Amino acid sequence: MKLLLIAALALLALPRGSDPTSQAGAVSEIKAVLTDFHASAAEPDAERYFGHLAADSVFFGTDASERWPHDEYEALLRPYFEQGIKIENQPVEQNVFVSEDGSFAWFDERLEKPRYGEMRATGVLRRTDDGWKIVQFHLTFPVANEILADVVKLTRAAQKAR
Repeated sequence: MKLLLIAALALLALPRGSDPTSQAGAVSEIKAVLTDFHASAAEPDAERYFGHLAADSVFFGTDASERWPHDEYEALLRPYFEQGIKIENQPVEQNVFVSEDGSFAWFDERLEKPRYGEMRATGVLRRTDDGWKIVQFHLTFPVANEILADVVKLTRAAQKAR
C-alpha cells in the first residue's frame, strides 16, 4: 500500500509539460495562434492581431533598427490596418517546441510573402490565463550563401548613409 501511495504521489509531482498529450495539445494550440496571427494581419483585423501579442511583447523587423515594444509596434501598425492595408504572410512550415513545464514555447516558421517571397520568423510564446500570447516575434529574410557578401556590402552602405 505504501509503495502504491508513493508511486501515485510521484506521478502527481511530474511537470505538466511532460505528458505527451499535453505537449501535443499545446503545440496544436500554438500553431492555431500563429496561423490566426497571420490571418488577422491579412484581413486586416487589428483587434485580433494585437490580441495575440502579450502586453510586454517585442517585435523585431528585418532592418537592424526595427525593435518595437508592443505599444510602439501597435502605434506603428494600427493606422495601416485602419486603412485596410493587409500584411500577407502565409505560413508554409511551422516548428513548435514547448518547455517541460508547459509555460513557454518557441517556434520557427517559413513564411511565403507575395511581395518578398520566402521569409522566416522565430519567436517565443507564454501561456497565460487568456491562452498563448506571443512575447517575441522576429522576422528575417533567408539569404543565399552565394550572395551573402554582396548583401552585407549593400547593407553596410545603407547603414552608413543613414
